[in-house]
Amino acid sequence: GHGIAHNQIEKYFRGYGAAGEDNLNKGVGLGIGLLLVSKTMKNLGGKVVFKTAPDKGCEVQLVFNKDLIHSYMEEDATASITPIVQEVSTKEALMNMGGLRVLVVDDDEESFFMLNEQLKNFMMVDYANNGKVAADKIKENDYDIVLMDLQMPVMDGIEATKLIREIERESGHAHVPIVALTGYAPEKDVKPSEASEFQAYCMKPIRKQDLVRTLYSLTLRNGQMAS
Repeated sequence: GHGIAHNQIEKYFRGYGAAGEDNLNKGVGLGIGLLLVSKTMKNLGGKVVFKTAPDKGCEVQLVFNKDLIHSYMEEDATASITPIVQEVSTKEALMNMGGLRVLVVDDDEESFFMLNEQLKNFMMVDYANNGKVAADKIKENDYDIVLMDLQMPVMDGIEATKLIREIERESGHAHVPIVALTGYAPEKDVKPSEASEFQAYCMKPIRKQDLVRTLYSLTLRNGQMAS
């Protein structure tokens, strides 16, 4: 555009800054764009930085927390995926996930046996009996999903997850989704500052239907359907 005179800026943030019979007839518009942007940024806790040079043009910068973008994207993704997951049967979901590489990390061999029985006919299941072994396996192998028990000897699930994320950053490995396996409500096992390291939670004892829905939701979200 041609820029806005400094003494005219305020009315554009009040609304209808460009309105007027002449401008409307020319198709200039109502001039409420900056008002809408300003209100939106205020609701997001951000601000509008406006620079103008008459006869040259304007520059508008939007300043807000980038984490908001990820938050809304995750909410939108979850909202669109949930109906799909609910409509698919457990068997169909397992077939769609055929061939996925899953690492189960749990010091309880019976828990691993049960998980393996539920998944082995459709996925490639590997096992680690503590967090340290899991981290070593992550260095040497590629997995699509990790099922991580939180309470283990040698290295617990939270410390192991932190180490895995560090390994990924240093090595350039892809970010593997990690599902926390817990016998308690997630907020009792995981601090808010650590919660973002996990992509989902499953309560023990784990029901096959709940596990499959959790895995299916993650694979849809991450585009990991087997070909």
